[in-house]
Amino acid sequence: MTKLKAPRRHASVQTCGLGAPVVRALADQTFRANSVYEIVRYGQLDRAERKLLGPLRREALGGAILRARDASAYTLKVAGADTVALIASLRSAGRLPSRVRDRYTDRTNVEIARLVLDGVLEMRAGSTFLTAAEAHDHVFEAVSAAQAPADKIAQLSEDALRHAHALDLTDILELSARLYFYNRAPVTPFGKQRLASRTAVDAMLSLGPGRSIRPLLARHWRQSRASLGWINWTRRTRNASLQRDLTTYKLYVSPTCDALREVFPAIVRVLAGSDAAAFKVGSDLSGLLRPDKLVAYFADHRAMLGVADALVAELRDVPVHGVPFTGTLAPSGILSWGLDPPSDNALPEWRERESWRLWVTNRLALYLVTAKRSACASPPAWVFALHRLCLDGVDVKTWTPTQSRA
Repeated sequence: MTKLKAPRRHASVQTCGLGAPVVRALADQTFRANSVYEIVRYGQLDRAERKLLGPLRREALGGAILRARDASAYTLKVAGADTVALIASLRSAGRLPSRVRDRYTDRTNVEIARLVLDGVLEMRAGSTFLTAAEAHDHVFEAVSAAQAPADKIAQLSEDALRHAHALDLTDILELSARLYFYNRAPVTPFGKQRLASRTAVDAMLSLGPGRSIRPLLARHWRQSRASLGWINWTRRTRNASLQRDLTTYKLYVSPTCDALREVFPAIVRVLAGSDAAAFKVGSDLSGLLRPDKLVAYFADHRAMLGVADALVAELRDVPVHGVPFTGTLAPSGILSWGLDPPSDNALPEWRERESWRLWVTNRLALYLVTAKRSACASPPAWVFALHRLCLDGVDVKTWTPTQSRA
């Protein structure tokens, strides 16, 4: 959990992306710690709870963990020393401690909003205290009337979120998977027969012996060991290799499965002359039916945009699939992008380093479940999830990182 930091005073509100709500000034409100949580150490968790921590296990070893006394309420959270101290100071209702208010900033305001919306703190509203989704209208300024999604990808993303909202699911991982795999094309008997083997996939992508792009691939790329569902290539030149700790920009190329057969050679030619560090394509029917069936990786945002510009001409009039929860780079939706999160930025349920889309869907799933467990019907759970996500640095109108994250 992010620590409270505050280099300057007199913050009022904090915007969180185009079209997103604004956080009210919270410095002078009355809060109290939510009694649903207890503070425990790693050694007090059982085996199942330790497994849930996933990549946060190392951080949890030396820190504190917020554990819900009611297992159906919220989820495990790793808390920094500042958050633990704040909770301890608010066991009884009161204003924020002077050490926080004296250094209050816009960033602090957002951190307090997060703690309220995540159910860690409760905020006084009249004669009662509210938390999580119930506190939404007291944390955010009034939101203007909803606008239509800006483009095809934004529409797909909203459709996915509304679909997840309608599902009778409260398992965060399952709900995240439903969001992540939204807009996959269905498997058909014809598709099963046509792409029944890796050899058939290679033939479809012009990767078989004697095909024209094989020398181009061999000259510029090294085919790495296949991962589940993917054929992977990495750049032969060292200076283009991506380190795990470097920022990774992802360019999604999303024609339909049938259209990929015709345009894959052209995509390979454009990538060969670019600064792309790696790319991958689905290796079987399931992978090729994904909307994100072809992904190229870049260490530089400008280089990624240059390749997108070059591909626009190559992919004009190509049937589009479309990747939800990514930022549009072409009006048709055939090109979009995301920014992989840092490796230490995770939620307890995650068991691997998240891609941009998985990073987004894991959070949306958690916030959907938080809202669904609330007795409050307004705003709808999917709207609460959107608004909470914007506080994580996502522009929820364009599905791209806000400036603070990019």
